[in-house]
Amino acid sequence: MSAERGLLRAGALAALAAALLTIVWLAMLLVLPVLPDEATLEEQLYFVAEHQGAYIALYTGAFLLVLMQVPFLLALTVLAYRRAGGQAWIWGALALFYVILSLWAYWTQLTIVRGLTDIFVNSEDAVLRASALAVYLTWGYTGRLAAVPYAIDSLGYLLYSLALLGFGMILVRGPGVDLVSGGLLLLASASGLIGILGYLVQIAWIEDGIVLSGAFVMPAFFTLAYRYWREARTD
Repeated sequence: MSAERGLLRAGALAALAAALLTIVWLAMLLVLPVLPDEATLEEQLYFVAEHQGAYIALYTGAFLLVLMQVPFLLALTVLAYRRAGGQAWIWGALALFYVILSLWAYWTQLTIVRGLTDIFVNSEDAVLRASALAVYLTWGYTGRLAAVPYAIDSLGYLLYSLALLGFGMILVRGPGVDLVSGGLLLLASASGLIGILGYLVQIAWIEDGIVLSGAFVMPAFFTLAYRYWREARTD
């Protein structure tokens, strides 16, 4: 019980930290330069080179936000296990796979893409520059189906949405804060799954469901932080 209590308390703090990080990251999106939607591959690499500080800040923020969800999701698994037993481990495992995949996707942008940018911008070898551009087609975090990090991150978000669906179905059966939290998780799951469908069929406005999903997760951070802390105190 003491281990579970510790996880729940850590999850509550992580939920609040994740909410704060989300606010900071959204603020950075508003104030920092963002890559234009219609930019060519060459323009994208020049943009990364010119605004490298902003690029690093955005992807570091995204990396930390996902990392912060580890204790949050572990606590959610503990809470769901107390409500519904062993099935909670299935949803917890899916959620942690999301963390692994998304961390990998964001790490490639902080390492591989910056390396490709350096080669493209600073190399005097035309063949090497062309090769860097060709590799960036695969490794850039764009909405293209050929972009590996984006595809992997989308797979992670698919697993995350399925995990939220499972957790939401468990919590929505309860009263009060459980019901509200479960409802928010179900809305986030539905939006996320619709967004992934939009990515697969390459329809941008449907893909925005992924963004909407985050809007539902945000208040769930607060309601679940409250639930985790109360659950830990009643042990």
